[in-house]
Amino acid sequence: MAEQVLNLAFVGLGQAVNRVLYQHPEVHELPYRIVAAADPRAQARDAFERDFNGRAFADFEPILEMPEVDVVYIATPPELHCEQSIKAAEAGKHVLVEKPMALSLDDALLMCRKAEDSGVKLLAGHTKCFDAPIIEMTRLAQSGRYGPMRAFTSMMYNSFNVMPWPTPELADTMGPVLNQGPHQLDIARQIGGGVVTSVTATTFHDSLRDVTGGYQALLRFDSGASATLTYDARGLFDIAELYGWIGEGGQARPEDLNARMRHNIGDLLDRHGRDGMDEELERQKEVGRYGAKDPGEALRNVWGYSKPEEPRDQPFFGMSILSLDQAAARQSRQGLYLYTDEGRRSVDLRSSLRARAAELLELYRSIREDRPVFHDGWWGAATLEACLALAESAATGQSVELSHQVPTPSEIPTLSL
Repeated sequence: MAEQVLNLAFVGLGQAVNRVLYQHPEVHELPYRIVAAADPRAQARDAFERDFNGRAFADFEPILEMPEVDVVYIATPPELHCEQSIKAAEAGKHVLVEKPMALSLDDALLMCRKAEDSGVKLLAGHTKCFDAPIIEMTRLAQSGRYGPMRAFTSMMYNSFNVMPWPTPELADTMGPVLNQGPHQLDIARQIGGGVVTSVTATTFHDSLRDVTGGYQALLRFDSGASATLTYDARGLFDIAELYGWIGEGGQARPEDLNARMRHNIGDLLDRHGRDGMDEELERQKEVGRYGAKDPGEALRNVWGYSKPEEPRDQPFFGMSILSLDQAAARQSRQGLYLYTDEGRRSVDLRSSLRARAAELLELYRSIREDRPVFHDGWWGAATLEACLALAESAATGQSVELSHQVPTPSEIPTLSL
């Protein structure tokens, strides 16, 4: 595969890239060569040059001038995604852009048009849709073997809001709505066929962080099926309790992690007040970014991640239950449980790649095979439209109809090398 390797550059060496490189060692087995990065933090640039013998810059533009760079992975704050994606496309670079794809639908659609005009691939990530249990549920729904989908339910209760995010970051994405909503709505859209006709939703307040704490939403699809989604980010109940304390990434999750994170925020409020605690939160966030003194230790102690070599079960983004006409399915620690008239059958999916590695492999194959990419920019824009509709419905008390939806592609990725 050596002669077929694509050269990859990271834009933004923050927590997302730290997780790619530390929590997903299988990424290093993919047919990519990591050659460049951009980040304003000197310690991150120094670490990158040491780890990869690549070139690191304080600004984004020098990467665009490197003819050897094939793919740009954009993991900067969301307000930069549109401009950086467009510049990368115009420079002839393929793009993987982290969620939220943009902060407005107009920006997302512009990113799609520029990618098409420039003849490059644009993949909207990172979401949980490339996790093997979600891919398998999608195959079940598309196959028709057990009839059409009737309903889908997703429930996520975690500690997103009480992780050490500075308050302005949480406010910019309406708490979990635009940051975590793309995960949950992507999953529902993918399994449900893609085309959401309307969203009806409510949100609720997080008094500890003084931002949106979560939401409930009803999605209606053009097929007549529906999905109900619940997300509570306040760190009170932990959905991992229902799965034997297996966390979002499939790792063992400490039973007291939510309580410790809430205590951390409460302690900062007591000591610094709401106006003064963000400086300390920024420092706590920094230890989880790439280039920190020991990024693995930070991810374990501050963020609750396991060591990459520790055993992991299938990733759980909450509880997901699929209701087909003649069957039902939900996640298990090994993959899926499928329920039919014959009883319960276990589907083992442990050999599959996980979401971040699977996304990079999908982008690689779409470039090499010159075919459309699963979860392209238009897909990402449709998910963003649904997230923004959720916020609008909660604000107005009215159902919101959607007009930029696209169907789930019929070619489902293979999640193995």
